[in-house]
Amino acid sequence: MKYKALFQLNTAAPTSGKTALRQINNALDALQPEVLIQLVVHGEGLAWVLRDDTPFASQLLELYHKGVKIVVCQNSLASRQITDEEVLPFVQVVPSAVAYLIQHQQEGWSYLKV
Repeated sequence: MKYKALFQLNTAAPTSGKTALRQINNALDALQPEVLIQLVVHGEGLAWVLRDDTPFASQLLELYHKGVKIVVCQNSLASRQITDEEVLPFVQVVPSAVAYLIQHQQEGWSYLKV
């Protein structure tokens, strides 16, 4: 893979989520098949990946089917007393979003905060 990008989403603001979806799709359109993209969700961004709360589940599922890996922070879930089962089924739970971002940036991934 030539390009690797992490998009961080830690806000529930609808404009930020829509911007993230648009930016990820733009990157896929411009760089596929030479790009790996991950959406890293934590903090207030949890609203985007919860089964019952997000109006964007179909758009996130579409990104997932395009090869985008979507991860959510276990620490953020625990601090809000949300279980893993409340997260969309195609979203992977990682122990710490911040640690995940640090590790991947060390491995050469580009970082984009939405």
